[in-house]
Amino acid sequence: MPVMCIYRGVQVSPDEYDRVRDTVGWEASPPEGAIAHAIAFGPDGATEVNLWESEASFRRYLDTRLAPVLGHLGVSVGEPEIIEVYSMAVGDPAQAYHIPRAASRPLQPA
Repeated sequence: MPVMCIYRGVQVSPDEYDRVRDTVGWEASPPEGAIAHAIAFGPDGATEVNLWESEASFRRYLDTRLAPVLGHLGVSVGEPEIIEVYSMAVGDPAQAYHIPRAASRPLQPA
């Protein structure tokens, strides 16, 4: 079942986020099971939304790639809210932001 992982009110600067992003290497090597990632910076801190094929794929990424980098860089993001996705649609303009994956496969319903 696809899930949405939401981090809200994270007190991280765009520069800190860029250091984490560059070290994790999402763009160069997208994590298995990742569907989409977006982050915005507002007056209450950063809000990050990620879509994953399953909670298990998110947890694998968190445990093996993200958490070690956060710890090494001293960045705290707290725990995400994880919600099962009810519906998802992607418009044609989203393809401009698509990160190709060598072994791309379609999302399979649970």
